[in-house]
Amino acid sequence: MNPLDLLYGSVVIGENEVGIVIKKLNSKSHNATLSTHQLIALNGEAGCQADTLSPGLHQGYWPWIYTILKVPVIKIPAGEIGLVIANYGRSIPPGRILGKHVECDNFQNARAFLENGGEKGRQLGILTGGTYRINTKLFTVITSVNAFDHAMNPKDLRVHTIEADRIGIVTAYDGTPIKPGEIAGSPVSGHDNFQTPQKFIDGGGCRGLQEEILPSGSWNLNPWFVKVEQEGMTNIPAGTVGVIISHVGKTPENKLASEPVELGYKGVCKTPLYPGKHPINPRIMSVEIVPTHDVSLNWTNKQKPPTNYDAQLHALRLRSKDGFFFDIEVTQVISVAGQDAPKMISRVGSLGSEVLESEPTVGHTTGFINAIKFRSIKNLVTRVLESMIDNYFRNSAQDYEALDFHANRSDRQREAIDHIKSALSAYGVQAEVNTKCA
Repeated sequence: MNPLDLLYGSVVIGENEVGIVIKKLNSKSHNATLSTHQLIALNGEAGCQADTLSPGLHQGYWPWIYTILKVPVIKIPAGEIGLVIANYGRSIPPGRILGKHVECDNFQNARAFLENGGEKGRQLGILTGGTYRINTKLFTVITSVNAFDHAMNPKDLRVHTIEADRIGIVTAYDGTPIKPGEIAGSPVSGHDNFQTPQKFIDGGGCRGLQEEILPSGSWNLNPWFVKVEQEGMTNIPAGTVGVIISHVGKTPENKLASEPVELGYKGVCKTPLYPGKHPINPRIMSVEIVPTHDVSLNWTNKQKPPTNYDAQLHALRLRSKDGFFFDIEVTQVISVAGQDAPKMISRVGSLGSEVLESEPTVGHTTGFINAIKFRSIKNLVTRVLESMIDNYFRNSAQDYEALDFHANRSDRQREAIDHIKSALSAYGVQAEVNTKCA
């Protein structure tokens, strides 16, 4: 060592170095010693000091009083993040798993971290791409380089990218418990797509599945705080609408169970999704596809493809007022306007997959859509139309003698049209009825 350096206690810290100061002796003005569990000195006690040395020449650090550890700066490559563990600080409160965010210049100001109440353990805050001068005696930084040493996968330390036409389903590991009876945490404002976890926590965010989704883009996310699973956006084909059934939200007050609700409430949403791609969280909402084209149904004994909506509909066997039995065939054309689809779904109900055959992709023609069979229409047929048509004609036939029924079937048809149109309108369905006696 140069005698002058020794005389003046000179230390030079390089551009890519951080100087960590270890004090060997207490000075007369600082007689205190660190407590048994205290790792970092804030008041000049002997031991590792909170304040580090920046690049350049420093004097007054005589080797019989100080040891200066020169450690490399922390470099986070672009497109990656760094995780931080505080080796000293306050205890994390019960019910929480990560240390709170405190203002400390991205963990470069150890003194501020400790004086502002920083907590020991894994941190909510992360480091994004850049270079950082960090006291590595207080903080352990996990990067893609040393990830395996800390039981981490380097892939988890990449900036999380949600691809185009996809969404991210989020599960939070920290926060308050989800309320009993709920399946997902309610939205919290101000956390910038889960990139500022402390605002999520402060806003009352719940741990567990989240209602909020991540849109396409790149996001700096702490893998200790959230898990993200990518799903495709909900595609509504041309010639159809999508009806949202929400399993989260407020419970409607003084509302019939069969009535559609506004978005934000549990139940069938009154505003449908029109053709296109929509960012719907499939863990908390289901979407029932409803075709808006005409659907023809035939009550006949002719053989039909098993996938037809009317595959199980047969000619009606009626008994007249004078005791004669005769068959009648019925053809009914129905359609559901897009704005009426939520009403239909809420009245009829929705169970099972929305598509009985393979769902069409974007670019297919309307004719192909017509060939697709949707569960929503199948439910309408089996739960409503089948019994409605059967009961109406059975009751109507009992009021007429057989010959009269046949002779005046055009009158019976008009009566049927009026009755069934009125009955189906309560379900949001438009209908025209044609009858033919067999």
